[in-house]
Amino acid sequence: MFKRLKEKWGIESNVQILIICIVFSLTGFTIIYAKDIIWHIFGYTAETSGWLKFFTWLIVIFPLYYVFLVIYGTLFGQRKFFWGRVVKMLRRMSGKRNAAPAKEESDSSAELNT
Repeated sequence: MFKRLKEKWGIESNVQILIICIVFSLTGFTIIYAKDIIWHIFGYTAETSGWLKFFTWLIVIFPLYYVFLVIYGTLFGQRKFFWGRVVKMLRRMSGKRNAAPAKEESDSSAELNT
């Protein structure tokens, strides 16, 4: 049932799919709560301009989503998967779609030891 998704994501088991969905869910819920806290810190109210909230979202909350994604992914043992997603997103935003993939620290240190 999940064969196509496992091939696309480069994962091996249905348990990983479940863990990845849990990580995405936890990250989403965390950002919802973080947004409310950040709005309070900045002093935003219902009367605050939507444009100001939008730019704050882009500058503060959007990057924070990816930070939490990697944190939760690491806690659930899926750092490699989520780090790859973050790097891919950063490449797309910078316009470097065909650049060589970045290696994780653990991968490069393993290569040095061999």
